[in-house]
Amino acid sequence: MYTIVCSTESQKTVRPRKSAWNKTVSTCVWIALLVISGMMNPDFLKAQTSYGSVVGTVTDSAGALVAGTQVRLTNKQTNAEQTAVTSSAGTYTFINLNPGSYSVSASHPGFKASTTDQVDVQIGGTTRADLALQVGAVTESVTVTGATVGIQGDNPSLGGVIEGRQVQEAPLNGRNVNNLLDFVPGVVPGGGTSGSTVANGGTGQVSPNTQAISYGNYQIGGAFSGQSLFFIDGVGSNISENNVNTLVPTQDVVQEFRVSTNNVSAEFGGYGGGVVEISTKSGTNQFHGTAYEYFRNDALDANDWFSNNAGLGKVPLHQNQYGANLGGPILKNKLFFFFSWEHESLSSATPTSYVMPTTAELNGDFSQDPQTIYDPTTGLPFPHNSIAGRIDPAALKILQLETPNQARVNQTPFVNNTFVSVGAVGVQTQYNARIDATLSKDTVFARYSFWNPHNESVDPFGNKTGAGPTGNDTQEAVLGDNHVFSPKSIAEVRFSYLENYNFQDPLSNGFDMSTINGNWGAIPSVSGLSDYSLPALAIQGYGVGPNLSQLHWNNNVWAVSGSFTKILGKHSIKSGGNWRQVLWEAYPGSGGVTVTSLPGFTASPNVPGSGNALASFLLGIPSQTSVTVTTTTHAFLHNYGLFVEDTYQTTPKLTVTAGLRWEQPGAFSEEHDIDAVFLPRAPLTIGGISSYTNPLGTSVPLLGSAALVNSQLYPSRREESLHWKTFSPRVGFAYRFDSNSVIRAGYGISFFPAVLDQDGPQLSSLTRSATNNVNSIGGTVGASVGNPFPTGITPALGHSQQAVDNLLGSGVWARVPDQPLGYSQQWNLAVERAFGSSTVASLAYAGSKGTHLIIASPYTGSGLQLNQIPDQYLSMGSDLLTPVANPFYGALPAGSASGGPTILKGRLLMPYPQYPLGVLQQDARIAASNYNSLQAYLTKRFSHGGIVQAAYTWAKLLSDTDNTSAFLDGQGGTGLVQDLYNLKAEKSVSQQDTRHNFVVNYGLDLPFGHEQMYLSHINAVTNAVIGGWRVNGITTLRSGVPIALTANPNTLAQDFGGGTPGFGVGSGIIRPDYTPGCNKSISGDRSIRAKQWFNTSCFTEPGPFAYGNEPRVDSHLRAAGVVNFDFSANKSFNITERARLKFSAEIFDLFNHPQFAEPGVGLGPSFGVVNHQASLPRTVQLALRFTY
Repeated sequence: MYTIVCSTESQKTVRPRKSAWNKTVSTCVWIALLVISGMMNPDFLKAQTSYGSVVGTVTDSAGALVAGTQVRLTNKQTNAEQTAVTSSAGTYTFINLNPGSYSVSASHPGFKASTTDQVDVQIGGTTRADLALQVGAVTESVTVTGATVGIQGDNPSLGGVIEGRQVQEAPLNGRNVNNLLDFVPGVVPGGGTSGSTVANGGTGQVSPNTQAISYGNYQIGGAFSGQSLFFIDGVGSNISENNVNTLVPTQDVVQEFRVSTNNVSAEFGGYGGGVVEISTKSGTNQFHGTAYEYFRNDALDANDWFSNNAGLGKVPLHQNQYGANLGGPILKNKLFFFFSWEHESLSSATPTSYVMPTTAELNGDFSQDPQTIYDPTTGLPFPHNSIAGRIDPAALKILQLETPNQARVNQTPFVNNTFVSVGAVGVQTQYNARIDATLSKDTVFARYSFWNPHNESVDPFGNKTGAGPTGNDTQEAVLGDNHVFSPKSIAEVRFSYLENYNFQDPLSNGFDMSTINGNWGAIPSVSGLSDYSLPALAIQGYGVGPNLSQLHWNNNVWAVSGSFTKILGKHSIKSGGNWRQVLWEAYPGSGGVTVTSLPGFTASPNVPGSGNALASFLLGIPSQTSVTVTTTTHAFLHNYGLFVEDTYQTTPKLTVTAGLRWEQPGAFSEEHDIDAVFLPRAPLTIGGISSYTNPLGTSVPLLGSAALVNSQLYPSRREESLHWKTFSPRVGFAYRFDSNSVIRAGYGISFFPAVLDQDGPQLSSLTRSATNNVNSIGGTVGASVGNPFPTGITPALGHSQQAVDNLLGSGVWARVPDQPLGYSQQWNLAVERAFGSSTVASLAYAGSKGTHLIIASPYTGSGLQLNQIPDQYLSMGSDLLTPVANPFYGALPAGSASGGPTILKGRLLMPYPQYPLGVLQQDARIAASNYNSLQAYLTKRFSHGGIVQAAYTWAKLLSDTDNTSAFLDGQGGTGLVQDLYNLKAEKSVSQQDTRHNFVVNYGLDLPFGHEQMYLSHINAVTNAVIGGWRVNGITTLRSGVPIALTANPNTLAQDFGGGTPGFGVGSGIIRPDYTPGCNKSISGDRSIRAKQWFNTSCFTEPGPFAYGNEPRVDSHLRAAGVVNFDFSANKSFNITERARLKFSAEIFDLFNHPQFAEPGVGLGPSFGVVNHQASLPRTVQLALRFTY
């Protein structure tokens, strides 16, 4: 068993024991890796490389090509050497080189030897080092010294490299190196990325949750966030669960990294956006070490804008990050080591506001509320808007358990009336160990990494409604070998194992359900789950209820990859492949009952805006009650791919790259076949009924059935059919007009991985057996708050036909197996020019098109409501609610929504009346996106390692869906498909449409003191004061993202499948009506716009049987943009020749410019209101580093 201590209260998250299958496979794979590592032929393997290469042409003084020249490449850190001979075209190539500093020398009889002393090899890049030979004796030599800024003259992809000193010294909030991605055009960071890698579940503020999904929440190359790949030392760190990037190396571990945003090499597949390649540090022939601490508290910090505006004090912020690393030789020139360790502790809070029930409302007095409350039994208004005397005791008890002490609630109803600082306590430790060996023909390395970011529990109201412990554990082991058969034949192979355990636990685990009443007390025994938490509440317009987010997922990835490169004259041909085995284990958590309440049960259909969801709840009338019984799953997937790519130096000025990739993305199976699919056209017979007559008199065959995997109806064990026609061509060219100018262009296709969300077998209708009871407005109330499951609870029965039959009369949540695989097309045209030896500028057009994208849902998954009433019946209006004879009476469960003697007329007009609560198709791939951008990039280098880089992107992104991690950006549950039958109306700008993004980063040594331009001869004391200063900074100017609005679920959404439902099945999310001609804009300063960000009077609820006319995403309404200046100044003190002490002061958001969060987007009390900022206020961090 594994145990993680997650709080000072000794609360524990226990990782369930691995299955025997997992243990056996793990042992066997590791034994196999050790055996085959010494005997495998790597020609058929594929490597996502972390290497770079050096190419060049050797000419004489007249420019003629010189064949047969001996070229020698030397690694300046380890003295490792390689040799090559120029081809008949005078060209040479060195590949599979670790990033770092090299020298290149050339010699040929009759010529002086020529050396270029500073050749910087970058990860995933190609460095060109052309050499010109002068006539003379070979014993004579000509050496060119000093680094220059070279153009990207041989690679048609777009992207950029962030180098070692930038990585080390940039002022990074939380020392999160992934935020350096923003230095590259075409990259936009999403929510949860801007600060530390713990307490990162919010939209820029600290959060009571640690979210692993944030680590890859970057929009790259026009794809949605979370659709890109991350590689560390050539090994992928993504897992199937939401395509999560599982490992973010600490700032002191990273050597450099490359971001490829468009037309990536054929070596890479299984992505939609870009590829991030990170290279970790290795030891050298000299010992180097560092010890450091970064510290911050709130003494020097500014106040949050909303706290300041409300007259409240600063929220606390205490953060300590400290660590050490050491690297050096074990055997000089042969064997090297590097080790690092870092720990962080963070404690802070976020000002938050809620709409909470007031004392009067809890007593049944709604006289001060803006809505008129109607008696559902009479249809008449309650006298004095009071329901006192009619309150359900169970409903009141639940509210008493879950509402804060009324002394903390401002007694104005149906507004943001409760303000609290929600605490966040985050802790993490990471260590990395790496060994490198240089042998005669092999360069071998091994690395092991461990990381455990997590949050402790917090409870701001003191009633167990806060967040429990959350976090994840990651460990990764890598073994790699680069073998040189000859200077023209080189191979590499890598073996890796990655494990990520992701956990979230409710704080109220172990809640005694009998505290509410006897019906609730019986739920554990009836469901078979002994451990329950507080009931989850979804009372429309109110924020009352506990944080019940929970999961226990363990992901294991075993991988082998490799490549073989053959240099044939002007051709460098690389081929290879990869194989991955993925095991995704999901373990059951505590049981959770959800009670949903809507205003429609206390509203009049003739009075818009009437009714109150809290009043409905207090009367004991929920719109839906649900409970889910989960079971353990062990899902596995295999994917593999092959590629070949030819880099052809056609002429000394033209390089053409052509590649082809094929891959099998795989599909998940469950170890015990606990999974089901949905077959839309499968004939179905229920109790002898195979067809029925609908209310219009038409005979309709009964179609659509859930089916067990590995059954007669669906023989496959996989939840999706395999995809075989996945060929991905990549082509491009680079033409160098001269050594300083190049034009590049490229085109490529890449297929997405099999899973981009959390929809694996653990979310099957069988593994999550859901009992849903739905009440219809105006109909007979079945389930009540006091008795939420009057007909019992459906158990989880595993792989059984009975489990599938239990879905009849309820709903289905499953994949349709024969779905196309999504893919992305990317293209670019770029020009680049070097100005002198220190400045490079580029201008590029980049575009992409996503095809067969998944339809997003309100949670971190996907979902398309297939059981939606066709649009042609909406004109029937209230007649859809007319009860008619039920043809399924006696065939469907008596307590189900379609099991009684009568049925709503409209339900017989839905495609699948046997599943009245919905058919939610997981991973429905019917969406598309289109991206066009203009990208500009400028790099200016100065002496002493100074650099200024500027990246600007203008872009437009159109789509008819959005990313599945939108909740991190404050956009959860919005921008969803409303009408299945009118998908054209869903096309709009994307919620991730960022028109302008401008980022400048710089690092400059101030030119004062010893060895500087000014005051170089001052004495040592004066130099200690004014010398050795360096300033670094990041300036970000980014336009705001567009806003998507939602309306309250109407009759169409509640009863007839309109909109996209939430987690599982239930009422759909729809959009409001916009009044044509109404001006949506509001003017004024921050204090005015915070209360009304846009003109809310332009929007109204749609009719009960209509969809809103508001676009899926409104391009005229945008959230606040980003105006941010991060700055640092550091002072170095030389202790000895090799030992140095450096003091740093880092200021984040230097000018304290608040970025307002997205306003409330749902019609209700918070509509149009901004109640918090999406960024931290100005904070100051101090650091001390000792380096030798």
